[in-house]
Amino acid sequence: SRLTCDEGLDTLWSQLFYETETPTGTQVTFWGRTVEDPSAFGLATQVMLDRAEEGTDCVTERCLADVQGALDASGVDNGQRYFEVRVHLETLDDATSPIFRSMHMVYYCVCSCDATASCETGCTCDPDC
Repeated sequence: SRLTCDEGLDTLWSQLFYETETPTGTQVTFWGRTVEDPSAFGLATQVMLDRAEEGTDCVTERCLADVQGALDASGVDNGQRYFEVRVHLETLDDATSPIFRSMHMVYYCVCSCDATASCETGCTCDPDC
């Protein structure tokens, strides 16, 4: 499903919670990319968000990826409307497999702080509004 902020608001991608099982010899890697227009995903820079190494317990407690930090460290604009997450499951042998159970993205809809916007729009930097 695609959830986005209303027109006039920027999207601040914050955190990705996930549940995985990674037995010995396996890992799960989360990659993300963000764009303003969904047709541009093919050209967007992929950023590694997090990796659940073998033996990591992400079932008892969901693991957390700092999406905002990963985007900032990679120099990718965190304010674009759409976000895609790719989950890469890896194993060293055919007898053992990692398991991906779920994920949940936390994001915020924020004003882009337009100094020229009127107070009525609700999205202005004017402290007197």
